[in-house]
Amino acid sequence: MKDLDYFLQLMDNKTPFSVARFNDGELGAITQTMDVISRGDQDVSTELSNKLKEAIKHRQKNYFVGMPDSKYRKYTRVAKDLVGDYENVTSSVIFHDSNWIKAITEIPKRLDGYDNIVWVGSERHDISKLPFKITEYVHVNHKNAFNSYGRLRDLTPLKNTLIFMSCGSLGRILAKEWFEREPECTILEVGSIYDPWVLGVKRRYQKRLWKDYESLNK
Repeated sequence: MKDLDYFLQLMDNKTPFSVARFNDGELGAITQTMDVISRGDQDVSTELSNKLKEAIKHRQKNYFVGMPDSKYRKYTRVAKDLVGDYENVTSSVIFHDSNWIKAITEIPKRLDGYDNIVWVGSERHDISKLPFKITEYVHVNHKNAFNSYGRLRDLTPLKNTLIFMSCGSLGRILAKEWFEREPECTILEVGSIYDPWVLGVKRRYQKRLWKDYESLNK
């Protein structure tokens, strides 16, 4: 299972890759055992379930699947059955929890050399507050982001573009489909790691680590 340092090294080497993370919500949608996911912001549909299943089963050079936290035993078993013997796996919290401070401080140090920095996120995101500059903002619905899929599914990223996905389940689907279409871009499906900036909201793991983060940035 690949760790955060592995992906930071890929960025150092400017090796294109894509990371799509699947945790309890995504597996709940795939199995259709949940009606609503993404902290209540995404209704589950058959189309969403099928697209997420395609994304977690996808195999491609430098496409990485983030596996559910082991505490979700039922969903971990389902994910393992879907992924099988695929070797390009990582943790669904590769940018979160104990990896969060390192991720949000080290990733922005590696943006030089990319031709474009793209943010795909909620229409409510205040991207001016991000701790790095982006060249393009692709906004999606804040509620039921998957409703924006029809508008975005046929887009093709430019080569040597770094894309941050912060749009719930839709980000997992686009991380697969856009990278499949253009394997010379890099896609980080980062989820909520920059929510304290773009939404002014700290998630539980961020509240726990905020003092440590502040002490490193005095």
